[in-house]
Amino acid sequence: MKITGPDIIDWIYRQDLPWDKGDLHVFENLLIDGYKALKEDSQDLAARYAKTNINRLWNILKQRSQKETNNGITPLIDTFIDQDFRFISNYDTKSKQDITARKKIRCRPAILREIDSLNDREYEALACSILKNLGATHIRLNEGGNEGGVDFYAILKVHTRNHMFSNIGGSLRIIGQSKKYKTSVQDSTIKEFCQTINDIKQLTPSIKDKIPSWFLLSKSPIIGWIISHNGFQRGALDRAKNHGIMASDSLDLAEIIVMSKLKSYAETTNPSLKIEAIRNEKNNFLNFREFLAQ
Repeated sequence: MKITGPDIIDWIYRQDLPWDKGDLHVFENLLIDGYKALKEDSQDLAARYAKTNINRLWNILKQRSQKETNNGITPLIDTFIDQDFRFISNYDTKSKQDITARKKIRCRPAILREIDSLNDREYEALACSILKNLGATHIRLNEGGNEGGVDFYAILKVHTRNHMFSNIGGSLRIIGQSKKYKTSVQDSTIKEFCQTINDIKQLTPSIKDKIPSWFLLSKSPIIGWIISHNGFQRGALDRAKNHGIMASDSLDLAEIIVMSKLKSYAETTNPSLKIEAIRNEKNNFLNFREFLAQ
């Protein structure tokens, strides 16, 4: 089994790092532990791998942290100490002002591990439950199979008071796909999704009968949302952006869940209660498939 640098960084993101003592994390030790866990190799081989690759993987970690900051996601790292490859995680509590947010973030590794455990169908249901928590008024989880390449439909309420969004009905129609792939989504997948969205907009006969009536009756703008467990290849991400498609990964989903203030996602900093709430919401969609707000 080949282990890549991003594989080990992903492993680190799923570890329950100390969060309440301001501990300095030794990056080389984490690389050794991660390599051993993923490769099931000896301590000596893991130590050799860590020593050989530490500079490259340190830079990957820093680049990912900057990307997450730019995208509005809480990065794993609070402070990088380059001279000896140590860092302070964002799970550490350093000030009273940050204590609540940081306690929430410490749930994220457990949430990511829970998402890892989901099968394809459960991953689709998770997206629906997240839309509900974001304020969607209508959601349908499709049965799968011959549904025209759509996993779910939704109408998402836009929470704004400005006149422009009020004039378009204050909502967006969402066409969704979830990809629980072991690899990154390729450009060809985004290209097919673009065609699916166009078919829906044009009410192509082959797909029109598969669209929920409430989706057809709405006059709100239509956007696509594709979710990939393992991210996107560069060309795929570029195509999604160029066609106005939202592209998210499982870290995005975990961030929404841990930062949610809604009771249905358990306003708590206890990881076990958070996961229980996720499972309940997900199972509701697996059992009933459709949510229509009263």
